[in-house]
Amino acid sequence: MEPRLKLISIVFSSLAITAAMFAGCGQRTGAPSIQTGQPGKPRVALIMKSLANEFFQTMENGAREHQRAHPEAYELVANGTKDELDIGRQVDLVEQMIADRVDAIVIAPADSKALVPVCKRALDAGIVVVNIDNRFDAGVLADKNVKIPFVGPDNRKGAKQVGDYLGGRVALRRARAVGSAGAAAVRRDDGEPARQGRDDPLPRPGVGDR
Repeated sequence: MEPRLKLISIVFSSLAITAAMFAGCGQRTGAPSIQTGQPGKPRVALIMKSLANEFFQTMENGAREHQRAHPEAYELVANGTKDELDIGRQVDLVEQMIADRVDAIVIAPADSKALVPVCKRALDAGIVVVNIDNRFDAGVLADKNVKIPFVGPDNRKGAKQVGDYLGGRVALRRARAVGSAGAAAVRRDDGEPARQGRDDPLPRPGVGDR
């Protein structure tokens, strides 16, 4: 399975179990009844950014594929913004899910800071919230006294690993190039015959023409 689809599968499997536990125990606050399409079946909302982006199209397809494979576990509500700059629209989507009283929200925030307050309101309403793709700002979470789990890769760590790898490869190539040039110079200084076609001296005019 493609890594991104595997991530979605893990997230939604966990959320389906968690949402079902919340629904069964009646631990929602401010929501005396759970409005679901079918009795007892939790609803999980996937809120993405930039639906025009192939990555999020893959994410949505993976989520829908997982829900089709587990239709008895939960219902899926998938939505997102047209582009990554439409932060206000994403806030509205979370507000809408709060009003619809879904059981869980999986969100790839368009902004790591601006989406924290509305996600806190979701938590206060008893909704399970999980952060994917773009990690919420730790400082803002602490300021709001909010804990939202993050599921996904560490982009900064990944970028550093890529940079270290490329830096090492470039350094190695340069070292090899310098070493090769030095070895060629030593061979010439030792009187070794030069390579034909590159280091042969040009013939003096008139010599060997007759």
